Amino acid sequence: MVTPICRPGLGSAAGGSLWSTEMSLVFTHRLPFQVLAAVHQATAPRSLVPRSVRVGNRRTSMRLEPQFWIGLDLLARQENCQITELLDIVDRNRDQQTSLSSAVRVLVVSYFQWLTSLEMEHTPIPASEHSLTQALF
Repeated sequence: MVTPICRPGLGSAAGGSLWSTEMSLVFTHRLPFQVLAAVHQATAPRSLVPRSVRVGNRRTSMRLEPQFWIGLDLLARQENCQITELLDIVDRNRDQQTSLSSAVRVLVVSYFQWLTSLEMEHTPIPASEHSLTQALF
């Protein structure tokens, strides 16, 4: 079953959707509008934010989506360290076939998955809410 995302008041003045044709449908499950908006923004052209960073003894440029820069900053604050320290760790431990940007994305997602799993261990979800759609919607 295919469900269109368009909601009254969220499209253009002509009544259209905010989404391109490719982004206009969600299959079987509805995702929160804020999540879909973030996906659309992050995949839009020019969505990568370049920054000059220090990795070890060298300066380099890295391009990440804004959400990953925010996640990297939050991770550094949570772990009480500098972003440059995290980048050094990632650079030393990544496969050399993997770009630094990709390795940082994996770090950020993995870290927040780990934090979520720790939190869930301490706050179990009732049996009736084990389904993702039931838990979120």
